[in-house]
Amino acid sequence: MDINLPTINGLQVTRKIKGIFPDMKFIMITGAASAENAVRAFQHGAFDFLHKPVGMELLSHVLER
Repeated sequence: MDINLPTINGLQVTRKIKGIFPDMKFIMITGAASAENAVRAFQHGAFDFLHKPVGMELLSHVLER
């Protein structure tokens, strides 16, 4: 999930999804990485927070966790 989406904030989407599927895990991947965005993502239940571009090795490691 990205934080910046064309018509809705990624955190808003995440909140809606978590309301329906509370056990779903998601990874926030964004080009708008900042400490504030990371904190907000984790507050909304993010499993991890990655900055674009994400290397395949890092993404693979996060997915294995």
